[in-house]
Amino acid sequence: MLGTADHIVCVSEGIRCGLAGKVPPTLHDRFLVVRNGIDQLAPAPPPRSAGAPFRIVHVGTFYHRRDPRPFLTALAAVIRRRALTPADLRVELIGHCRWFDGVSI
Repeated sequence: MLGTADHIVCVSEGIRCGLAGKVPPTLHDRFLVVRNGIDQLAPAPPPRSAGAPFRIVHVGTFYHRRDPRPFLTALAAVIRRRALTPADLRVELIGHCRWFDGVSI
């Protein structure tokens, strides 16, 4: 999965190092470290391939206050407003993401 990603965003250098050890060195330039409180954003990524869906991938666990429902509600509004189809957008939740606070996600 990591080997097919255009970019891999990590929240710390330690996580980047751990994940980078799972892919060949030729793919290390795909990793970005984005911390809370950053002063400057990275330049925009290159345009996607024609016909490729925009992908949002969450790898992790929904726990404590990490409620995915506000994101999903906002995503649904964007999908409706822009009349997006599955060919336009793909969301992947990888990890312990089936439930949050007793509610099926």
